[in-house]
Amino acid sequence: MAKLKLGNKRHSNGLFLAHCCNASYASKPGNSASFKKTNLNPPIEFQNQATAIFGDGGFVAESVNAVVIVLQGTNDVVDWIKNFQFEKSTFLGSKVHKGFHNGMKSIKPGLLKALNQIPDWRTKPLFLTGHSRGGAIAVLLAQQLHQSFQDQLEHPISVFGFGSPRVGDANFFETYNFGDTTTLYIHEADPVPSMPPQLDGFVHVADQFVLHDKTVSELDIDSLIGLIERKHKTSVFPSPSDHKITSYVTAIKSIV
Repeated sequence: MAKLKLGNKRHSNGLFLAHCCNASYASKPGNSASFKKTNLNPPIEFQNQATAIFGDGGFVAESVNAVVIVLQGTNDVVDWIKNFQFEKSTFLGSKVHKGFHNGMKSIKPGLLKALNQIPDWRTKPLFLTGHSRGGAIAVLLAQQLHQSFQDQLEHPISVFGFGSPRVGDANFFETYNFGDTTTLYIHEADPVPSMPPQLDGFVHVADQFVLHDKTVSELDIDSLIGLIERKHKTSVFPSPSDHKITSYVTAIKSIV
């Protein structure tokens, strides 16, 4: 069977990166069935450098034409909601979710060490991806890498999030550099993308692609119209499986 490759098609790239996110949950990502569907070289794993609730980590992997950074999240939506807090911290002049910010800072040293094992990572298209909490950290990490390496990166950073929560305030949205190259997927009635609540000042950094019954609709669930349209297409009551990365893989595969 032909290997999946990254290219110029958004949803094909989404399927590739959803498989990468699924692989991040394996004890040995490189041995997982999802990873073996891609054309990536063996992954270079990294972990957090501080105590964290969710054990932030992931892997870096290279193909002929790209470098992928994969951030592990959490598959269990019940535990996710139970442990969720909405405290903010300051990041590059904006207010962002403190837990996601701490997670990004905790993995940064290990990530940079892993990236530097790929000598030409600055010259290739860079894809950041994560499921759930990992997707939120990917957004912050994109900004951090831009801040640190913008004069060295030869391509815009692309960010793909699956079931990702909101990350920061309106100022973070305004200053975020990758709105046009960020893709946020929502599977059915997955509740995680609706958190933290807008009433606490959080907004998404890009429109979302709602996956429902083998279709996809680009919506803005931060707007009343987008919220109503999403409810109309999916359900008010989520299934426990709506948030699982395997559900995202299946749903995106159906539209590619």
